[in-house]
Parts: sequence; structure tokens; C-alpha cells
Amino acid sequence: MADVPPTIAESGVSGFDARNLFGFFAPKNTPSNVIETLAQAMKDALADAGLRKRLEEQGLQPAYSGPREFRQQTDADFAFFTNVVKRADIRLD
Repeated sequence: MADVPPTIAESGVSGFDARNLFGFFAPKNTPSNVIETLAQAMKDALADAGLRKRLEEQGLQPAYSGPREFRQQTDADFAFFTNVVKRADIRLD
């Protein structure tokens, strides 16, 4: 059996959280009523028992968050990983 690398926690990094986040984005200046309609459609879809079951069978934990919360999370993630890239001096070739 191949060696399995240690988890991030086993490597001594505590508090690391890198969840997969799925969502929809709309172009800048999309009217708020359109955003609200799309958000409600997503909320309704995630409330469907059949869809939830299929997502859970694939190892996902479906959860709805509204446009404001989703934006806050993506902004926080972007800031966090920007800091990681800078601190690690990661560069594209």
C-alpha cells in the first residue's frame, strides 16, 4: 500500500478549514429582483428531498445561504487564500 500523506492537522496546522463551496454568480449590476428570483430558486431546489438525497449520496452536505452570506463567505475565502499565497511566496510559472 502506498504511503498516505498526513492530513493538514497531522502536519501541525490547526484550525485549517478549506471546504468546497458551490454557488452561482451573476454579472455586476444584475438587478436585485433577478438576484432574489435566482436565490429563491436555489433555496427551493435545495429543499427538494430527492435532490438533497442525491447530493448527500455523493458526499456533499447541501446547505443554503443567501446572496449576502455567500458573498461574505467568498470574500473571506479570497482574502484568506490571498494571504496564504503571499506568505508562501507562491508564484505562477
